[in-house]
Amino acid sequence: MTAANRYAKALFALSTEHKQQSAVTAGVQALAAAVADDTVAAALANPRLTPAQRTQLVGSMVKAVKAPALLANTLGVLASNNRIALIPAVLNHYLELNDAQNGITQVEVTSATPLTDAQRSKIRKLIQDYTKATDVRLSETLDASLKGGFRAFFHGKVWDASLSGRLARLGTRLRTAVTERHSK
Repeated sequence: MTAANRYAKALFALSTEHKQQSAVTAGVQALAAAVADDTVAAALANPRLTPAQRTQLVGSMVKAVKAPALLANTLGVLASNNRIALIPAVLNHYLELNDAQNGITQVEVTSATPLTDAQRSKIRKLIQDYTKATDVRLSETLDASLKGGFRAFFHGKVWDASLSGRLARLGTRLRTAVTERHSK
């Protein structure tokens, strides 16, 4: 378990224990969106920040999203321990813990062309049946190199139902068969 995971688990446990999970989750979501910005990410990763600058940076982030005290305190601990570079990972892991507790599966779907509503529904149903999740949330991107079909990423798994993936698997099987035949 990484340090970021430990901080996230502690924050999640405290937010649950103090019945502040929805407020902390809202703050985490707002901060996660903010740290996705390249400028903020670069500031967090800057090893030359002084302790005062780290504290000031975290303080302004907390103030900007009106973070609850539990979240503000956790970020303050990260700043005082010179671990603000972990903030994006802590926030992401917290959101994963929250999703897991609420039966939500986040899925990144990459397709060659925009999905239709029927395709989205079918993908959601397939993944919901597989994961037993109560809710499946899709985020979509396009990649023309897939040639057709889609790839879905969730829970550390990849479902590759793309035409380029099928062609690659076919090519591998053909190379294996030819190699086996030549080795006889």
